[in-house]
Amino acid sequence: MHSKITNKVQIVSESGTYILPENYIKGIIHDYPNINMDYKIISIVGSQSSGKSTLLNAVFDTTFEVMNVNDGIRQTTKGVWGATLPSDGLFIMDVEGVDSKERWDEGAFFEKSTSLFSLAMSHLMIINLWTHDVGRFSGSNLKLLETIFEINFRLFHDKPKDEKEKASDSQRKGLLIILRDYNTKNNLEVIKETILNDIQKIWKEIIKPEKYREMSYDQFFNIQFETMAHYDYERPLFDSQCKELYKKLVNQNLPSSFFNYMKDYTNAEKVPVPFEALDFYIKNIWKTVRSCKDIDLPSQKIIVTDYRCRQISNELVKNQVNPQLEFINEKLNQNIYKELKPKCEELYNKTLETFDAQTSYYDQTVVLNNRKELEGQLKDRVQKFLRRQTEMIKILFTHQTKESIKGLKELPDRADFYKKWSTTKKKLLAVMENSFLQSDIQFAEYDIKKYSKELEEYIATSLDDLFKGELESYTQTFFAKEMKVFLTEKIRSLFEDPKIIFWEEFNKSFFALWKKVIQKYETTLMQGFNLSKQESDKQILELKKQVTELVTEKILDRKSGFIQYIRGIFEYNFKMHNGQERIWANCSKTDIANFYQVALEFSLRAADSFTSLEILDPDAANTKTDQSGQQDVTIIEALEFPKLFSESECENCKNVLKAQAESELLTANLKSDNATWLQTLTKVSQVTKLLGYLK
Repeated sequence: MHSKITNKVQIVSESGTYILPENYIKGIIHDYPNINMDYKIISIVGSQSSGKSTLLNAVFDTTFEVMNVNDGIRQTTKGVWGATLPSDGLFIMDVEGVDSKERWDEGAFFEKSTSLFSLAMSHLMIINLWTHDVGRFSGSNLKLLETIFEINFRLFHDKPKDEKEKASDSQRKGLLIILRDYNTKNNLEVIKETILNDIQKIWKEIIKPEKYREMSYDQFFNIQFETMAHYDYERPLFDSQCKELYKKLVNQNLPSSFFNYMKDYTNAEKVPVPFEALDFYIKNIWKTVRSCKDIDLPSQKIIVTDYRCRQISNELVKNQVNPQLEFINEKLNQNIYKELKPKCEELYNKTLETFDAQTSYYDQTVVLNNRKELEGQLKDRVQKFLRRQTEMIKILFTHQTKESIKGLKELPDRADFYKKWSTTKKKLLAVMENSFLQSDIQFAEYDIKKYSKELEEYIATSLDDLFKGELESYTQTFFAKEMKVFLTEKIRSLFEDPKIIFWEEFNKSFFALWKKVIQKYETTLMQGFNLSKQESDKQILELKKQVTELVTEKILDRKSGFIQYIRGIFEYNFKMHNGQERIWANCSKTDIANFYQVALEFSLRAADSFTSLEILDPDAANTKTDQSGQQDVTIIEALEFPKLFSESECENCKNVLKAQAESELLTANLKSDNATWLQTLTKVSQVTKLLGYLK
């Protein structure tokens, strides 16, 4: 007739100790998972030896211990027992009878404890009542009803109902009064009226909290009646009634179902807690009952929800999260873990999905708080991984950047430097960005973009600095290799050549060199370094600046001996002819004067050239015309230098030169005069000799 029943199990011992085995509920959930959010708790209370266990066994095929008539009236059910009908979604509680002589003085306390416990736990409480005891206070269990009514206020002490509103949630309990040994001679309506009148009287007389004082009993209880024939004398009818009773308790779709009053309840109101948490829920309520504390069932549900959520969370962390985290940790100990993001996201999503699935039946406010804690644990662990991962990425790309810079510096030439530099930079940044993208785990709320940006700036800055440095180095190297040695030697040799005007010859030499090397330099700038024409021109100006500095330095080194240099030019051009020293004795004063004038003008022109130093292109295509209509050399890309002499310094230098030149002129003339006198003396001597000979 009935679905499979679990073996009976004791919930509360005779001494009042909670002893439900820990694996009892787990075993039922394992075998019948569908019961988790679809079950009802039914308890039965009544006088000792009133056939409560017999009735349960007859209706549900349970095996609760029953009284042996041969042993006389005695206590059989001790404490609280239970049995589960998993397929029917029923959990049955057989409660120790009241008015037990075995309990004596402690009976009242234990009866109230078990009654409060049963009422708190049950969707439906069955009150086993002998029909012939109706109208008698003790025999009709009115004392038990009084106890039930009084203790009901302890269940929901912080949630009063509106005076005009009937309870529409799980605060309203079902009471099924079963009239035992009922026969058709009895008037059922009269019996019901009698009981309800007694209930009304009890309700008025009990002491109620102020907030409940004006409320009626049917705002707290849904009272129903059922009759049962005599167990021994009308057994077939009794068995038939048990079958009908079973249907009304199991099939909630029947119009006569005892649970119809719950049809508008929410799932949370129908099921206080998921069946998987029933063990903790029962234990906690019994503990509260025994400690004489008021029971606040909503609070108990919250406590159970919190407990179960933490239990689920701990199990997930232990069995699912920690093994995966250890696996990831081992990978990170070896190197950058490319699968860090998908592995962590998969773990995070699966863990929360499992948590959500296992806690979907609980109070979602409490569940959400626990979910946040679980999320926090996952975030903390993953953030630690990300810190390690980002540090390894930073170390890797810092090293790769340095190696790349080293490789670029070691290139044999700069013909395609920009191409290789640009390719290196783009590759480093792309691979680095991809490495961070592979580690960008959104749920971890780790600012990985901050570290990505920092490393990106480091790579970009390092390579940009390299580019600038190489560009500067190339200019310096090019100048040193292609120009410095030549210019230094040319300046030295020109200063040592008294036959020329230094600046005129230097212009020719410089521009010959410039035209030879500048195209090579500009080509490397624009192709090797990918500079624009404007940028290339700036670098050419930098090269000119180095030329200017070198020439200025080398010329300034000659300033202290400048008068000697100009004097040397004068002396050479005055005293020498075709590499041979002039013999003044063979020169007339007119010739000497001409030699002097030419040498002096040449020397003064050489001195004047150093008062306004600039390099001009003598082959410039463009020219400018002065006011006289004469064409002059256009200063194209001219290099200007600081003046070696002011106008006054130049005049002083020229005056010194003139004085020294006049001294040289005088010396030359004297030598010429002496030569003439000696020639005269020689001729006189020759004539004298001749005359003497003639004589």
